[in-house]
Amino acid sequence: MENTINQILEEGIEFHKKGNLKDALHCYNKVLEINPKNADANHNIGILGLGVGKPEHALPFFKSALESNLNSKQFWESYINALLKLNRNKEANTVLNNAKLFFGKGENFTHLEEILGKLDKVYASINNNKESAEKFDEMMKKSRELAKKN
Repeated sequence: MENTINQILEEGIEFHKKGNLKDALHCYNKVLEINPKNADANHNIGILGLGVGKPEHALPFFKSALESNLNSKQFWESYINALLKLNRNKEANTVLNNAKLFFGKGENFTHLEEILGKLDKVYASINNNKESAEKFDEMMKKSRELAKKN
C-alpha cells in the first residue's frame, strides 16, 4: 500500500514539475483518498493553491501537512507563508514562535522573521498615520467651531 502511495505521489510530482497542475492535483487527491493525513500530498496541494494565487485554499492543506509531520521545516514555512499572504500576521508570528520553540535555537527562520518585522513597521506606520489623521480632524473641527463664533 505504501509503495502505491509513493508511486502516485511521485507521478503527481512529475506532473507538477511539468506544469500539468490538473493531473498533479488528481494524483495528490488519489493519495489523500488512500491516506487523508499524507503530509506530502497535503503540502503539495497547498503549493498548487499558492501557485495559482489561492492561499485561502492552500492554508488547510498546509495545516494538515504540518499536523502530520511537525519535523518538516518546509511545512512550517509554507504554513506561515500562506498566513502572511492572507494578512494573518499575528497568527503567522505565533506559528513562527512555535516553530522556533519546536526546533530550538539551531534552526534559522531569518527570512520569515524579516518579513514579519517589516510588516510590523508598516502597520505601526499606518497606525501612526491614523492617529495623526484623527488629531488633524479634531484640530479642523475646532478651527471650524472657532470660525463660526467669529
